[in-house]
Order: sequence, then C-alpha cells, then structure tokens
Amino acid sequence: MVTGLLTKKLFKLDTRHLTLNTPHMAAKLSLGFLGAGKMATALAKGFVQAGLVKSDQIIASDPLEAARARFGSEVAAKITASNPEVAKLATVLLLAVKPDQVTDVLSEIRVHLKESPLVISIAAGVPLPKLESGLGGAPRVIRVMPNTPALVGASATAYALGKNATAEDDQVAQKLFSSVGLVFRVKEALLDAVTGLSGSGPAYAAVIIEALSDGGVAVGLPRDVATRLAAQTVLGAARMILETGLSPGALKDMVTSPGGTTIEGIHELEKAGVRGALMNAVRAATALCRRIPQPDGTLRSSWSSIRVRACIGTMNRWRSPSSVLRTPSPPVGQRDGVRGCLGSWVGGRASAADVLSLVVFPAD
Repeated sequence: MVTGLLTKKLFKLDTRHLTLNTPHMAAKLSLGFLGAGKMATALAKGFVQAGLVKSDQIIASDPLEAARARFGSEVAAKITASNPEVAKLATVLLLAVKPDQVTDVLSEIRVHLKESPLVISIAAGVPLPKLESGLGGAPRVIRVMPNTPALVGASATAYALGKNATAEDDQVAQKLFSSVGLVFRVKEALLDAVTGLSGSGPAYAAVIIEALSDGGVAVGLPRDVATRLAAQTVLGAARMILETGLSPGALKDMVTSPGGTTIEGIHELEKAGVRGALMNAVRAATALCRRIPQPDGTLRSSWSSIRVRACIGTMNRWRSPSSVLRTPSPPVGQRDGVRGCLGSWVGGRASAADVLSLVVFPAD
C-alpha cells in the first residue's frame, strides 16, 4: 500500500514524451552498469518502466554471480562478469560499485571506452576530479547521489556536472533520475550535505517511524497496526508538503489546536531535543562524508571531522580520543568539546550516536 502510493501518486513523473537522443550519443542508446547491486537494479528497472530505455539496450557487469543473476532476472537485460565488455558497448556508463573499488574499475575500463561515453557515478563520496583522472583524457562525467527509496521509485537525488559534461549530458541525468523520484542539480561542494540529509535521511525517517510505532504499542496498539499507522502518517505529511507547497511549520500549525493534544506532544518533543538531534544528525553525517579519498590517496580533513573521529576513536581505532586531547593544535573550545563529548559517553548519559550529534559543528 505505502509503496504503491509512493510510486504511483507522489514521485512518479510523466516521462512518456522524454527522449534521450543527444549529439554525443548513438541513435540507439546503450546503457552499461558497472556493478549490478540493488541500487543499480532499481535504477535500471525505473529507466525501463519510464520508457527511457529498453531492456535489450542495457548491459550490466558484476563479479558476483548472484548479483548478475538478480539483475538479469529483474531487468531482463544482458549480464556479464567483464567490465571491459560493458565499456566497449555502452554509450552511457553508470558506475555503481563500492567507493574503494572505483580506482581499479576505472583503470580496467579506460582503454576500452566506446567513443567518449557519458559516465555517471553513484559511488558515494568519490569526487569528480578523481573520477576524471581515473578515466584519463577529457571524460564527460556526472556525479550523482541517489538514496535507497529509489528501490520503490521514490528517490531524492542530487547530481553535479564534471568540467567536461555538456548541457545535453545535464538533460540526460535529469531525465534518467527523475524517472525514479525527485532530482536536483547542485554544485559538487554541496553533495556532502546532500549525503548527510537525503542520503542518510531514510534511516532517520525509519527511526522516527519506529519510535512512533513504539509509542503506539506503549498505549495499547498492536505492533503491525502501530507501524502502518506511523508510516502512513509520515507519508501523508510528506505528500502534503510536496503537493501543496506548505511549509512544515504551516502543516504543524494546521494540526495544532490551542490547548490540545498535539501541542502537548510537540512540547515533549521540544523538551527531548528532537529537532536539534535531527539537525545534528545531518551535520554529523555531512562532516564524516567530507573525509573523502582524494586523487593522491590522502584524506580531506578538518577539525570538524577530527572531532567526530575523536568521539568514535575507540571503535574504529583511527586514533584514541586521549591522543586528540593531548594534541596542542586544536583551539581550546574544540578541545573542550572533545572532552565534553567523551565525558557524556563515558558517564553513560549519551550513546555513541548522540555523542556524534553533540560535537559536530558547521564545516571549519
């Protein structure tokens, strides 16, 4: 029910009259996926269902036989274990591998590319300069950040153009990704923020729905009824905002009566710091995303990301929190912030996730 509403009524755009013919492409589009995981499969299915491409115009490669088989079964497209085979055939390549596999895959395909294809990457956190240098020459590259609701045709996607991408390439990205949800073009510098908001956002929404469901169970509702009510409520609120243009604040005021039950509940949310926690979740995720690999193998770092590392240092062994406290370079306020977050964690007053939200500030 919920999936059907998402796909059919809210996010599905009318793409019946869209075409993908551009001066840079062959008359018959060929779409190649490097990586055939769940996201690649969902995107391919969305492209086909929207009528932008036919199944016989798609080929996908993946080292895992199970992934290839699932892609082939669900998309009815050609599959292979060979990345160079995909590179030789496709006029548009979608790079859908894990970030730590990008360098090897680009090195493997660069000599097999078919007449300067458009390369669209959905590899999280891999910047355009690294993609362009890995391909060599003057490649046309677009970096895209979709999110997991693409699996049900309800993605929130943002993308950035590489330095050699054309206006026609821009149009191709718009048409492809609007077939699986909403899509926005942004500057690449904002893609980390997109990751922190919409990339991680489905998890935040799931936590909210789960918490509402728990509340329903606490006051006597059966679990299945509570979960579906919570999910439908969040979906309905989202639809009202997107379809009416109302601000979230206006929607809240529509439901909130003077002295009523809703304002009492909102008061409890404010006392618990829910609003601030969600804002800090976006900031924490964004700060971690900014610690991304560079073409020379180094990491882009700031004291924002070091503060986060300090708080999770005991878990990921990047460095111990105490070593950061002993470092003379951070300003006193930042040193105190690290000390404070550690005190909250050790004192049992906050979880590791809470600590991350407490210590991340806007990028330095």
